[in-house]
Amino acid sequence: MDLLQIDLDVPHFTSISKRMQKLTLPKYLLRKQGVTDVVFDTSGLRIYSAGEWKKEKYGNKRRWRKIHIGMNLRTKEILFAKATEEHVHDLMHVPDVLQGCNRREGDFLIDGIGDTHDLYAATAACNKYLLTPPRQGASPFTGCQHRQHAVRLLALLGNDRDAQTVWSKLTGYNQRVHVEGGFSLWKRVFGEELFSRTHRTIDAEVYVKSLMFNRIINRKSKSK
Repeated sequence: MDLLQIDLDVPHFTSISKRMQKLTLPKYLLRKQGVTDVVFDTSGLRIYSAGEWKKEKYGNKRRWRKIHIGMNLRTKEILFAKATEEHVHDLMHVPDVLQGCNRREGDFLIDGIGDTHDLYAATAACNKYLLTPPRQGASPFTGCQHRQHAVRLLALLGNDRDAQTVWSKLTGYNQRVHVEGGFSLWKRVFGEELFSRTHRTIDAEVYVKSLMFNRIINRKSKSK
């Protein structure tokens, strides 16, 4: 409550736990009418903050969850947030993020794992321009036209790490750093662990923290 600058009494932890199980969670945190450019990424958060010494000593497996986040690139607010098991593929919830965007022309930024023909087709169907670095050894004669253009441009630039740096600046792909900064802010404010235990309460915890994250971003933008 201090973080949100709200003068309210804090309810008991037991009451919060019971109410979180009944909390109705909308799929998206923002209205899609205001979303054009989107950046998507995943990160990991531990479950439970206690017992790390025992896990290290006795070799028990650390439990963690993968967090999938779609961010509005213009406002830096979280559009979509979902917690899954660690073995879930990073692209599993990309279609959900695309559905949360309007069909206005814009960019969709994702790391190299998004270099698939299916994702190029899915983003094009939503009128989004996929920005992702082509994989090493990609053919300049396969895939959609702008993927071929990206492969050829990297080849002209030397097809090395410096070429990728120049390509990212020319195309605007370097703006993907904003979602990494968002994860850094999340972990500095809320910590690197989730305190809920069940899937239902974990989803509620991620959703509420995302709302608080957006409130923090809004306050920062207003103060500038």
